[in-house]
Amino acid sequence: VAPGVVAGLSARAIFLGQAHSCAITGSEVRCWGDPRGLRLGSPIGLPMQPTPTLVPDVTPMDGVPGAAGDRFSCVINARGAVQCWGAGPLGQLGHTAGTVDTAGPGEGGVRDLFTVLELAAGARHVCARTASTVSCWGADTLGQLGRGTDGQPRALARPVRFDPGVTSATVIATGGAHACAIVSGAVWCWGAGSAGQLGNGRFGHVNTPVRVSASMGDAPTALCAGLEHTCAIYGTGVWCWGANALGQLGDGMAMTRSAVPVGVAGLPSPPVSLACGSAYTCARLSDSSVHCWGSNNSRVLAAVLPGGMTYRATPGPVPGLSAASIASGLSSMCAV
Repeated sequence: VAPGVVAGLSARAIFLGQAHSCAITGSEVRCWGDPRGLRLGSPIGLPMQPTPTLVPDVTPMDGVPGAAGDRFSCVINARGAVQCWGAGPLGQLGHTAGTVDTAGPGEGGVRDLFTVLELAAGARHVCARTASTVSCWGADTLGQLGRGTDGQPRALARPVRFDPGVTSATVIATGGAHACAIVSGAVWCWGAGSAGQLGNGRFGHVNTPVRVSASMGDAPTALCAGLEHTCAIYGTGVWCWGANALGQLGDGMAMTRSAVPVGVAGLPSPPVSLACGSAYTCARLSDSSVHCWGSNNSRVLAAVLPGGMTYRATPGPVPGLSAASIASGLSSMCAV
């Protein structure tokens, strides 16, 4: 269960999807894992890829992570535009909807989107942040594009800009079918909210951004979103909200969902960054150690839990790991 080394890879940034992983290695993108849906950017017919494979026809922005969801991947290229590949039946690729899978990014990119600084991908939607606005595209069944309509049409292949909406965001994060952003010292969320993952004190989806009900006294500095939960760093602590059946809020009170933020218990050092998976969360601390909590599906917590437990409701360390950055997938974690 201990972390293993990906052989022959010098990564500047990493990002993970449902069943695959990718790395930015200077001027290249390399991916490995499940090739179905062409999410690795490789031609049809390749077997499971245990080693990093070159994605053709893309030069990524060096050191900036891409984003990956359910059978698709996206990166910010060296020109500040976004290129995506893989499965795009709901417009996840940002340039066409209802088409066959796309093997490799080619020369095309997400339409009408430039000078992108950050990407985040949910299961079937993507959001991008520029210096002045947030845009989203893909599935919109539960308001996850934040465009103020109730999912009609239910998918869009062209980015929707928030106007006025969420502007001047500094961080974005996407979950299974929701998204959040840090704007002017507060967290705003939109999309699916049946488990309380929007943090606005209610259980239910919304199609425009709502402010998280929080009064911690410190502005948020980092953010991550899982399938049905969200976490943020406020000051020297981590606060989470949403589903908690598998301890993903880290407050020791598994099985009790929360529509408002609750504090994560027992982190030994101040947190620096976060990564959320389907039902787990990891925090990189100021001493470069990594502590995780929530579901231990696929041993993603890098631990054998006592008594046959399948989750951990409070943080525990990843043994022997010192990380400069961390990234999460559905049921896997990677660190640089």
